[in-house]
Amino acid sequence: MTMKIDFKLKRALAMLLVLVMLFGQSELLVPRVSAAPIDDAVQTNEEINATPSAQAEGSVSMPVFNDPAEGEPEAGLPGGNGGDEEPETAPILTIPLLAGPAAGQWLQFTLEDRDFTLTIPAAGNYTLGFAMTSGVEQAINFSFNYTIDDHSGAEPINMYTGYDATRTEGDEFTYWCMNWPQSFFDAPSSGNYTISFSNTGVYYPEAGDEEPGALTLSIAAWRSLDPPSFANTQEDFEAPFDLTFTDIPAGAQVYYAYNRWETHTLYDPNAPETIRGACMVTAYAQKETDNGTIRSPEINTFYQPAAEIAVPTCSLGSSTIVPNGTAVTFAADADSVIYYKLDRNGGAWYDYRTMLAEGVRYTGAITVSGQNGDRFTLSYMTETASGLCSDVESRSFTIGVPPPAIPSYAPDPGDSNGYYMPVALDGATTVTITGEPGTILYYTLNDTETAPSSGGMVTAGNTLTLTVDHDLYVNVQAYDPVKGIFSYNQPGGYAVNSSRAYVVAAPKTLQVSQSSAASETGMLFSGHGEAFAIEVTEAGTYQLGISYPGKSYYYRYTATLYDSNDQSVGEFLDISDEADGTGLQCTTALAQGSYRLEITQTQGDSYAQRYELSIAKGLAAPTISPDPDGSYINEVEVRLTAPEDGCTLYYRLGYGGSDTAYTGPFTISGDQTVYAWAVKDGAKSNEAEAGFSVPVSKPAISP
Repeated sequence: MTMKIDFKLKRALAMLLVLVMLFGQSELLVPRVSAAPIDDAVQTNEEINATPSAQAEGSVSMPVFNDPAEGEPEAGLPGGNGGDEEPETAPILTIPLLAGPAAGQWLQFTLEDRDFTLTIPAAGNYTLGFAMTSGVEQAINFSFNYTIDDHSGAEPINMYTGYDATRTEGDEFTYWCMNWPQSFFDAPSSGNYTISFSNTGVYYPEAGDEEPGALTLSIAAWRSLDPPSFANTQEDFEAPFDLTFTDIPAGAQVYYAYNRWETHTLYDPNAPETIRGACMVTAYAQKETDNGTIRSPEINTFYQPAAEIAVPTCSLGSSTIVPNGTAVTFAADADSVIYYKLDRNGGAWYDYRTMLAEGVRYTGAITVSGQNGDRFTLSYMTETASGLCSDVESRSFTIGVPPPAIPSYAPDPGDSNGYYMPVALDGATTVTITGEPGTILYYTLNDTETAPSSGGMVTAGNTLTLTVDHDLYVNVQAYDPVKGIFSYNQPGGYAVNSSRAYVVAAPKTLQVSQSSAASETGMLFSGHGEAFAIEVTEAGTYQLGISYPGKSYYYRYTATLYDSNDQSVGEFLDISDEADGTGLQCTTALAQGSYRLEITQTQGDSYAQRYELSIAKGLAAPTISPDPDGSYINEVEVRLTAPEDGCTLYYRLGYGGSDTAYTGPFTISGDQTVYAWAVKDGAKSNEAEAGFSVPVSKPAISP
C-alpha cells in the first residue's frame, strides 16, 4: 500500500486548513481542563492595563452561578431559577471582558441554547475562554455551535466546539477537544456583540438510558496577543532556508509545529530549524503576566519545493506479499541520497525531518526476513545534492507466498477503472485476457455482485478470449493450482480482481421471428445507454421483456422501440415489484423490418446495473364483444375470444375488481369497464379494455 499525498492535493489541504483557521483559530489538542482553563505558561498583552487579581497567580475564580434569574440553580434545570419548571427562554447573560484569564471572575452558566452579550472596547483579536466546572463525575461528550455577531450587517462568525472526556483508569479521564478551551475571533470594531449558542448537546456514555444532568461551564473573554508573522512569505522555495518569525509581540515567545497534530515547540531565534521539504507550519505567540496566560491566534503556511522532488523507485512495486529473504533495492538520481526506515507491524508516520533524524542511509540492497504473516512497512525518501527532500513514501507488505499477478488485457488503453471508467469501442472487438503461465482464470460477465473465485466460470488455461459486441463488464481472477492461491493483497484479505467495462458504439443486431426468440444479458453503466438493432423476419405479435434480477425497486429504467422511420412503437409497461426487482415489458404487433431498441437508466445511484433482455413471440390481447358502443337495456352478455388456441383467458370488472378465469359468457349492467387478457406457456398478453354503459329501465308506476 502506498501512503503518499499528491503534490497538488497537499496544496489544496493547506488552503482548506487556512479556511478552518479563519473561522476559528484555536488549539485542537490540550490536556485535561483544571480550574485554570489554559495550561500553557504565557504573558499578557502589554496593551491591556488591568489590576492583577487578588487570586493566586494562574488561578481562576469561578464562584456562584452568575445568572440574573432569581434563586440558585438546581441540577438538571437550566437558567438557575430554582423553580420546578424549565424556563421557556434562557436569560441573556453578559460575558466578562477581563485583562487575562486570571484577572477576575468568569461567568458560570448551564449549557443550553442561549444568547450572551460581550462589549468590545476596541477593534482587535480577542479570546473566548471556556472551562467545564461540573459534569466530570463520569465520561462525557458535549458540543455546541456558536456565532459571533457585531450587528454591522456583516456575516456572523460561525464557530464549533466539541469536548469528549473518556474514563481510562480509576478516576482519571482523557480529554479530546476541538477549539477548546479557547477560541479566537477578530473584532472589526468596538461595540456590543451577541454570542449565540445553538445545537448544544450533552451525552454521558456510562449513564446508559439515564437522562444526563445539568452541565455547568464557565466563560470569559480577553484581548489576545497579535500574531507573529513568517519571515519567509514565499511558500514555494528553490533551496533550504531557516524558519524564522517577525512581528513577535514584546515579551512574548513563539511556539511552532510542523503538523497540526504535533506538539508545538518553543522557537529559538538563535537556532532556527531548516525547511527542506513540503510541510505545513503553524505558529502562535504567547506571553505570561500576573493576569494569566495570553496567546495569539495561530498563523499557518504550507511550504514546498518549487519543483517536485522525485521519490525513489522501489523494487517492490505494488507487491503486498513478498517471500522471506526478498532483496529490496531503490533507484534515484546519481547525486541524490536515499533514506529509508523498515518497521514491523505498521510502523510510524514519517516526514522528511524524522527520516533525516531516524532513517538509514541507503547503500545497497535490503534483505527482508521474517515468518509467514509478519507485516512490515518500508518508508523512504530522497535528499537532493542541494539539500531538498522529497515526500516520504511508504509501502506495507507481508511475508508469505506471492499470489499470481493480476491478469492483463489486450487491447488495453490503460485508462479503465472497472465500471467507473468504461473503455469505449467503436464496434465489435476481440479482447484477450492473459494470466501468468501455469495459472487458470476465474471470471464473471455482467455481474458486479459475485466474486469470480466464488461463483465464476473457469478457463482451461491462462487465456480468455471474448468478443465484445455490446456493453459488457468482465471481472477476472488468476488462480495458481500448484500454490493453491488466488491473487490477493494480504493474507486472508480481499481478492484482487482485474476488471474492465466496455461500451460499444455500434448496436448489436438481434434477429427474431414468430418461431425464434432472442435474449441477451447486458450492462448499463452510469452515463451510458445501450442500443440494439432488432431485425424482425416475420410479422406478428412480440413480447419484449427487460428485467433487473436482484435489484431493488428504487432502480428505474426506460426502454423505447423505434421503427425504421424513428417512430416509437408500442409501450413498455413498468412491471416492478419490491420483492422481485424491477422490469419493463412491451407486447406489440410488429411488421417485418428493422427496429432499434434503446435502454437507459433514469433512477438509482449505481455505476453499473445488469439487465436481461428477451424478445419472443407474444400473445395478442383477447377480443371483447359485443361492441361497447352499442345500445343495450338492463344487461348485456359479454364474450371473450382467445387470440389463439391453448390460451387461458382472464377478466376483471373495474380497475379494482378481482381477477377471474373466463369460463363462458357473463352478463353486466350499469356502467362497467371490462379488462381481459390471455396467458399461454408463461406469456401474458396486454390487457384489452372495453367500457359499457347499460342503463337499467325503471318499471312503470300505476297511477
